[in-house]
Amino acid sequence: MTPDDQADRGAAAGLNAGPRVGRSPGLSADSDPGSRDRLSGNIWLNNCAELRRAYAQRAQSVAGYVRFEVVTRELLASLGQPPQRVLDIGGGSGIQAVSLARVGHEVVIVDPDERMLADARTLAAKELGSMRTLVSTVPGRGEDAPALVAGDFDLVCCHSVLMYTSDPSELLGAVAEMARPRGSVSILGLNRHALAMRYGLRGAFRHALTAMQQGTVCTDDEIPVRADYPEDIDDTMRAAGLQSHGWSGVRIFSDHLDDAPYESLGPKLHDLCELEWHARQVDPYRRVARLFHWMGQST
Repeated sequence: MTPDDQADRGAAAGLNAGPRVGRSPGLSADSDPGSRDRLSGNIWLNNCAELRRAYAQRAQSVAGYVRFEVVTRELLASLGQPPQRVLDIGGGSGIQAVSLARVGHEVVIVDPDERMLADARTLAAKELGSMRTLVSTVPGRGEDAPALVAGDFDLVCCHSVLMYTSDPSELLGAVAEMARPRGSVSILGLNRHALAMRYGLRGAFRHALTAMQQGTVCTDDEIPVRADYPEDIDDTMRAAGLQSHGWSGVRIFSDHLDDAPYESLGPKLHDLCELEWHARQVDPYRRVARLFHWMGQST
């Protein structure tokens, strides 16, 4: 971590009213008890119906399109010639898996939500020829992946999962374990550096202040989810024996567009994706991104 990274993280931490909890900040000590209870265990499984609906809507939005476009581009740059073996922990409805299968990679999705896995199989079945057979699904928690599937994957993805766990340490350990030597690891999570940005731009200033103080935000269904500092994830994965390739910002210029369908931008959508791609590793832009994308390599 550079001195600038340490200084920036320290400045951001100084704005928090409550203490940071370990490497992965949760709610502050003075947080609402009801929110604390709703953040315990697996947040997705405790609220799966509401979160499925929100996920499906966001995936078809401008922000959702940008997320998959930018992240997939980074993943393909890290993979060798197909077929490579990919594990997608918490792969949900299969959008990421299918995008990798389209170029010939073999993807296994591990997810505890059977309904989402069914959606992933349906999506894969729409592909042409042998591509539809390149995506397989395994029901189960990401934390249990080492016991569910054989390891030594060329790429292990854990995207938009950390936010639904009260303590991500066990999950991150499983992610690190599943990559083969010199295999890649990809983690996508809520960026705590910029957690208040969406609320602030919408004029919801009290919610923005709470997000800064507590390190959590609420979905549109008022379900609290948590965020991480990318530097903390970097520290954790380095401690697990991985070599860090750093992190990028995702949804820098698109997060404020709410859930507008991506088709509504027309030809501007390409320009937006190119802008996001070129700004993703440039400060200060990446620090105000809604999501961080950390990548590393097993040693």
